[in-house]
Amino acid sequence: MPELVEGKAHYLTTLWALEEYGTKPYNYAVQGLWGDFTNVEAIDRGIETGLVQQLTSACRLKHGTSGIQTPLIGKQLQLTSRNRTPIPISSLRLKGVYYSVRALILDLGELWLRIYSRNGWRRKFSVGLAIDCTDFVVAFVSLDNLFQPLWATSRARLGPEPPDVYTSAIRGANKMWFGVGSYTISEILFSAGIPACAYEQDVFKNPSRTARLCEAYWCLAHRAEKLLP
Repeated sequence: MPELVEGKAHYLTTLWALEEYGTKPYNYAVQGLWGDFTNVEAIDRGIETGLVQQLTSACRLKHGTSGIQTPLIGKQLQLTSRNRTPIPISSLRLKGVYYSVRALILDLGELWLRIYSRNGWRRKFSVGLAIDCTDFVVAFVSLDNLFQPLWATSRARLGPEPPDVYTSAIRGANKMWFGVGSYTISEILFSAGIPACAYEQDVFKNPSRTARLCEAYWCLAHRAEKLLP
């Protein structure tokens, strides 16, 4: 899962790319959705592995953490016995991209997507989901094809988003440390001058260390906000 600065960098990279193809307000027609199948999924369907596949309303694949996987394409796009008139994929339009600490949020017109030679892509990475906008493709790629898409008809329906620590100035950071994983915590501890082998009580029962840790966390977010653009 992307950590604090990674998420910001992904957002800015996507934003800069969109600006190369036009100006706001964005309104790029979606020509199709693409994604990689796992080896097991490809074999079950008699599909050659290593090729990105176009996703249709018949797609029932799921991605994400075991036990809480979510549909690769939104249920609103799937043709089922309960949904006889799904939203056509071709009716989607990419209208905006937003930053949410550990995820990107895409405004696709009728749907919103949050993510914690077209027929012949061969590469060493996996395409979790790719959005074909004719002149360019917005792709969520990784080495292990581990990512989690969330679809909704409005941004509010995606559920609560963790606060951006830069704007909230680590308010409530003693309870939640959003965007801090195994890589970021090492950088924060180094900046704060706290050994990684320190016990939790040695840090949070020491006001000076706690203050330095919070300041290092805020400074990391501040650098991402000010230096990445």
